[in-house]
Parts: sequence; C-alpha cells; structure tokens
Amino acid sequence: MAQNAVSEDGLVIPLIDFSGFLDGCEVDRKETAKAILEGFQTAGFIYLKNIPISAESRATAFSMSSHFFTLPEEDKLALSWTTPAANRGYSAFGREKTSLLTDKAEIDALRNTTPDIKESLEIGREGEEGHPNLWPDEQGTGLEGFRAKMTSFFSECKQLHIEIMRAIGIGMGLDDKYFDPYVDKGDNTLRLLHYPPVKADAFKTAVRAGHHSDYGSITILFQDDRGGLQICSPNGRFVDATPIENTLVINAGDFLARWSNDTIKSTVHRVVEPPVKSAEYPARYSIAYFCNPNFDSDIEALPGTYATESEKKVIKGLINKHKSSIKHMCKFALYLTSNMNPTIKNKMKQKTLLLCFIHGFKGDESTFGEDYRFTKVLRDIVAAELPDVNIETLVYPRYETRGNLGECVGRFRDWLQEKVIDLEVDAGTQSPTIDPSVHTILVGHSMGGIVAAETVIALTSDIPILPTSSSDSNAASTSDATGCTTGATDASVPFSNGLMFPYVQGVLAFDTPFLGLSPGIIAHGAEEKYMTASSVAGQLSDFWSRNAPAAASAASASNVASGQSASAATTATAAAATAAAAATGSSRWGTWGKLAIAAGGAAVVAAGAGAAWYNRDNISSGIGWVGSHLEFVGVLGKPEELRKRVAYMVRLQKEQGTGFVNMYTLLGNGAAKANYASLLYSKDRTFCVLPTGNAPSGTWRAVRNNKAGDEITAHINMFESSKNSGYDDLVVAASDYIAAMVKTTDWYKLAGQKAIKSASESLI
Repeated sequence: MAQNAVSEDGLVIPLIDFSGFLDGCEVDRKETAKAILEGFQTAGFIYLKNIPISAESRATAFSMSSHFFTLPEEDKLALSWTTPAANRGYSAFGREKTSLLTDKAEIDALRNTTPDIKESLEIGREGEEGHPNLWPDEQGTGLEGFRAKMTSFFSECKQLHIEIMRAIGIGMGLDDKYFDPYVDKGDNTLRLLHYPPVKADAFKTAVRAGHHSDYGSITILFQDDRGGLQICSPNGRFVDATPIENTLVINAGDFLARWSNDTIKSTVHRVVEPPVKSAEYPARYSIAYFCNPNFDSDIEALPGTYATESEKKVIKGLINKHKSSIKHMCKFALYLTSNMNPTIKNKMKQKTLLLCFIHGFKGDESTFGEDYRFTKVLRDIVAAELPDVNIETLVYPRYETRGNLGECVGRFRDWLQEKVIDLEVDAGTQSPTIDPSVHTILVGHSMGGIVAAETVIALTSDIPILPTSSSDSNAASTSDATGCTTGATDASVPFSNGLMFPYVQGVLAFDTPFLGLSPGIIAHGAEEKYMTASSVAGQLSDFWSRNAPAAASAASASNVASGQSASAATTATAAAATAAAAATGSSRWGTWGKLAIAAGGAAVVAAGAGAAWYNRDNISSGIGWVGSHLEFVGVLGKPEELRKRVAYMVRLQKEQGTGFVNMYTLLGNGAAKANYASLLYSKDRTFCVLPTGNAPSGTWRAVRNNKAGDEITAHINMFESSKNSGYDDLVVAASDYIAAMVKTTDWYKLAGQKAIKSASESLI
C-alpha cells in the first residue's frame, strides 16, 4: 500500500497509492488513510500516485502555463496582483524572497540579498466577491481556452483536496465527511510557477525559492522532471525530493498543523537548482495548489487531539476569526516574501508612499498603540500590497488640542511640508511640485481626521487658513470663528488650478465624527449608570455653575495679558448657544442632546468631544480645561459646517480621485443592553453620527468591538489588539483601503515596470 520514496538523514517520505482509498474496500480505505496521516505526522510530506486527475489534464495545465509565461512582459504586468489578501494575478520575476523571518531588522537585511528567481500567476475560485481572477487575453495569443481549462483544472484539484482531507479525517478516527463543511467552497489558490533559465553564477547568491513552510492546510504540488524541491530533515539538512513520474507531492501547512494541535507537521522546504555542467540552468515549471479551509469557517482544535482545554495549542487568533485571520496571515506571509535585491530596489523604489498619523482630541503618540505598534503593522502590510514603492510612516508629534482649529491645521501643514521636502531632497526629485516622488495618506484618529480633511481642503482650494485674530480684511470670507476653511466647501468654489504640494492621495480616518458625535454616547451612558436624564443635566448644570466663574475669570485674565479679542468664556457661551439652537431644529441629538446642552457648553465637551480625555483625567480638575479646549472641538457642534466638509471631500474624491474613508467603532456583545435609549436612537451603538439618506458621504466601514462596554472605551482603545476584538479586521481593511487609493493611480502604475524588465535581463 505504501513504500518509501525518500529515506535519508532521518527523513522518511512515503509513496502512497491513492487508489486504495478511492476505489478500495473499507479495510483498504482505512489502511491508506492511516498511511497518509502517518506521513503528515512524521515527515509533513507524502508522495501520492493514482490520483483522480488524468495525465492528459495535467499535461494541458503545464502546456497552458508555459505558454502564458512567454507573453510579452507588458501583457503579464497588466495582470499584476491587486491585493495580497486576494492572491490573484501575476507576480513578476524578482518580486519575492520566501523566508521564515519575523524580526523586522532581519527582514530589512534580507531585502539586500538576491530575490527568488521565479514568476507566477495566481488563480482563485471563480465568483469570490471582491476578488476576481485576472485572466489574459486569449484571442490571437495562443491561449485560446486558457480560462476554461484552468477553471476546470482548479475544480479537479479542489475535489482532490476534499478526498485527501477525508483520508486525514478517517486516519484521525473522525467521520469521513468531517472536513467537508470546512473545505467545500474551495477558498484555495492555484499557482502557476515559472523558474526561467538563468546564468549558473546567479546561484552563488540565489535560490529558486528560499526555505519556508506553507501557511494553509495542505499544498498539492505538480512538478516537471527538472526537480529542485528540497525538504528539511529532522537533523536540519535539506534532502532532495526527486520527482517521480505520475506522482504528486503533498505537504501539510502551518494551519493544518495548528488545527491538529501540532500532531501534524508543517515542514520547511525550498527550491534549488540541480547541478548542471553548462553555464546556464534551463527553465523549470511547477504548479502548486494551495488549500485552505473555507474563509467563513469557525475553527477550533480537532477532536481527539487534546484531553483537556489547557492542552489546546491552536493560535487563539485563528479560532472563530478564520476569515480575517487567514487573510491577515496571507498578507504577512507576502510581506516576508516581498524582498528585493539592491539592483531592483534602487531602480524601482524611487517613489515613496508616506503614511502620516495624526492623533485626536487630547491624544498623543501612544494613541496608535504601545511603541507605535499599529503604525508598524499597517506599514508592513501596505508594503506587501504596494511592493513597487517605499512605505514610510510619520506620527505627528503631540500637539495642543486647544484654541483655533485653523491655526492647528496650519501648523500641521507646515510640519508635513518640511518632512515631505526632506524626502524629496533625499530622492533627488527634480520637480517635486510637478512630478512628486512622494504621495501621502493622512491617517487620523478622532479629531485628527478633521485636521486631515481640513489640510486637504486648504491644499486643494487656495483658501488660506487664518486665525481669528488676523487683521486681514478677507478673514471673514475665508475662515470661520474656528479657522476652518468653510468658504472652500461650497460646491460653487472650484478646486485650485495649482499643483498640490505636499500631494495627499487620501484621508483614512478612524472613528472621526465627521457628522458629529452620536447622541447615544450620553443617552446610553446615562441609562447604564441608572441615572435619569434630569439628574445628568442637574449634575452637569451644578458643575457648570460652580466652575464657570472661575474659568471665565481665568480666561479673561489670560486674554487681557495676550491681547486677544475673543475670550474662551465667550467662545464657550457662543458654542453652547449654537448647539442649543441646532438641538431645537432638526439636530439628531433630540431630547437627550437638549438636556445635555441645557447644562452648558461644558457638558457637550465633557460628555462627548473630550472622549479621549474623559477616561484619563477627572472632570473635577477644573473648568479651565473647557475654556481652553472648547474652541478646538467646537466644530462638532456646527452641523452645517460638518456637512459641508464631508461634501467637499466627497466631491474631491469623485473629481480628483482623493480617497476618503472613515472606519468607525461599533459596539458588540460587550455593551450593556439599554431600553429607553434604544427607543430614541439606533440599537447600533457608535461614537460617530452615521450618514443617512442618499447624500454621498464617502466610504464608511464599521469595526465591531465585542470587548468594549461603551462608545468611549471602544473609541480610545481602537488600536489595542487586547481591547479591540475587531483589531484584525481593522488592520486588514485599512491596508485594503490604502492600496485601493494608490494602486490605480498613474503615479503607482509607472513605478518599477521598466526596472523589473531591465533587472530581469541582467540575470536571465
């Protein structure tokens, strides 16, 4: 039933006749299943013969594959990957270097080595929403029938995957159909691989594919007769897995190892060039079918692999979060493999995408996770999605969230401009305003998103940001009392004819109240604390009456000393009046909002706008805080200006392609149930007011947090993986949005295409 195909240095790989499982009696099926499982448990690899995919079908797939790789370079590059999460499309020669490294410094060092010498085309299941396959033109290219034949081959491989998983199930003592609901959709990847002929001296510093393990459940490998696959033995030496005619090589991946509670092995392997006497290594072709469980499966350790809960070794991030976790794993794996040698790197990566992070109200550098963790993770995944440009990150230093918003935006714009100029100088860009090498994505949390939007408005409208104390007679027409560029947001105002510098490709906001703060913050909060609306208003009103005189006196003295014409107390009163007027009209705050506003402008800030501050300082520290900060957050109490700002960004997105996305928190199972508040407001509890009706408002995406108990907690812990159950979804979606903003631009499309070709010619 089984014999050893490889037996060297402690590595024993069995050759198994699969017909015993497909066509044999019950005893034969069980014996074959046992041999397959033992092969995966001891070596992590097996050879399989007499499979249900005909020799003719395999030959057709190889013929089509080899013909595809003869297409002109520009035709293949037109099919380049759109996103690593999808695993669809063409990956050019010199683009990857497989590795097991996870340390960032080691990965950076690896980038300076020669890349893996291969190119590939990835094909997934047809009809997967959001991830279409990228097919070459068939007419007149010699590829007639390519799509139909590859789709048919994909289906045959899918069925083989199901049968192998059934054999594993029987071998483990499970029902033979146990795995069917986990693998029936075919969320797998068919990868056509071409290792081109290369000069022999290239392999002094290069391999076909570096040592690695596969991340999925199993991999089905179809090889030509050239060979080159090597498997790491228990003693750490790589052993040849020589091709055997009419057989396949099957190996277990990391996911199946975790799924089996590490009773199955995922073994490290690589692809090298067998020795030749000539000065050139000939081409090599292979086809790999990477198998995964369905992306919508709920996964836990397999029955029979543990006796107690404490013995489970399954990675927690993969349990009940398979879809987002496996896609995140795919992206991370790609980042580890997207390593360029110096020749390609220097020629290709002359352009930089800058991710600039801006914290929100009373936030600081720690807003984006301990030791900037979120910024680093996002950078690494985006680097995988956009391999043709450098990815740099900057975090705007802690700034004072007080006073005039326009002045704050002006300071940020000046700082950003200096940083971008430094990058352009380092890149040696000849005309940075006409043809910039640096494009920027502004990434803002909370009020940081409004700072980002205001910056883009200023850059694209020729409307200067003016402080309220400006003596310029045009100040009133260009800037409101908070310094916002509201004059630019009228639909009649044309965009600037000038060139944007710095060039901002998009705004990615996180929980930014572009349309205001959700009234449910107060409503639900009051109900959860067993307080009536009147008692909330009474306490806040009492707080205001006891502290307002002191605040007004302090603010007045400060203004006299500085010579300012407007006092913080006056601003606070005006803001409260504006908010109260809005509440009497069509404002969505309704009854709860009116009660809060009745307690004074301070209530609005303390209960809502000061969310980030709310959990860090006690309100008893004094109303002086309100007097100095209300002006900054006062924009949240002006619904018409909020609407205009969003309308302008939507218009900019439509007419100039500037991305505009807001990812907002949505409370899940961790939130207490409310009764009265839910009758007045949506049961969906969010920090931000959400768009309603048909008015365009950009892209809004919910990120559900099942750990947070209230809106403010979810808001300030958005970037903490231990406190946000939706953290993985947040990272994956954010990287997808950034890639979508950039990938379709001419700026990105032109980056590196010619360099790939010239670098390829230097080795091939």
